[in-house]
Amino acid sequence: DFPRLAAAAVQGARQELLGVEKRPALELVSALDNASNSLCRIADAAELCRNVHPSQDFVASASDAVQAVAGYMGEVNLDAEVYQGMRRAEESSDFANIPLEARTVLHHMRVSMEHEGIHLPESEKVECLQLLEKEQQLSFDIIQRQEQLRRSTGPEGAWVSLAAVSETLGGEASRLPRRAAGAGQEVCLPTDSVWADKVLKLVPCPETRRRVHEAQQAPDQQGEQDMAGLLCVRQRLAQLRGYESWGHYAQREALFRSPERVDQFLDSVWERLKPGLSEELGMLAQ
Repeated sequence: DFPRLAAAAVQGARQELLGVEKRPALELVSALDNASNSLCRIADAAELCRNVHPSQDFVASASDAVQAVAGYMGEVNLDAEVYQGMRRAEESSDFANIPLEARTVLHHMRVSMEHEGIHLPESEKVECLQLLEKEQQLSFDIIQRQEQLRRSTGPEGAWVSLAAVSETLGGEASRLPRRAAGAGQEVCLPTDSVWADKVLKLVPCPETRRRVHEAQQAPDQQGEQDMAGLLCVRQRLAQLRGYESWGHYAQREALFRSPERVDQFLDSVWERLKPGLSEELGMLAQ
C-alpha cells in the first residue's frame, strides 16, 4: 500500500499548497507545515520499512513511495511561485507580528529552497531535480549493498579455523558455513558482522585475527564505484547551488564553514597529539 499512500499524500499536499504563494505569512507557514507533515508520515514509515524489512517486495514498494514523495518535495523546493510567496511574506508588514517559531520556520524554508537551487535557470532546475533523485537512489543502493555484504556469508567472508573461534563464538559458530581444512574445519565469517568484531577483539590467535582484518580491508570495487558516482552527483549539485565543492556545501552551517578550516583543525589536533603518541610508541617498542 505504500505507493498508494504516497500518491494520496502527494495529492493532498498539492491541494494544501494550491495558491499558497498568495496567502498571508502565518497561513503560508501553516499550509507548508501541514503539507510537510502529511508527506513525512508516509515517507518516514516507508524509509524505515525499506531499510529493515526482510522481504524484497516490501522494500521495493517502500522505495517507490520514498521516491514519489521525494520527487514531489523536490518539485516544491524548486517552485518559483512558492519561493516568491515566501519572500513576499518575509517582507510583509505582518511578518513581525507572527510567532517567533513561524518566522524562524519561514526563514529556514526560504534559505533551504535557495540551497536546493531555486535561483537557477529553468534548464538547470531540471538538471538539479534529476540529480537529487539520482543522489537519493545511489545513497539507498550503497546502504543496501553494505547491508547485504554484512549479512552475506559468501566469498566476501574470511575463512578461519573453527577451533580458534569456537570458544569466542560459542553456539553462534554453528550458524556459519564451514569446510574441511586439513585435519580440522574452517568457518566463514562475514567481514562486516558482530562475529568478525568479536574475533578481532577476543580471539587470542594472531593468525585468525590477521585473516579477518585482511578480509575487511579487501577492496570493494562495486562499492567504490558507487561512492565515486555519488560524489560526482553531489559535486555537481554543489556547483549548481553556487558552492565550490560538495565539501563546502556540506560544511555551510557547521562550526567550521569550509573543508580548509576542517583540515586546519585536524592538523592542529594532530600536532598536539603527536608528542604523546610518539612517547607511547617508544615505550611499546622497549
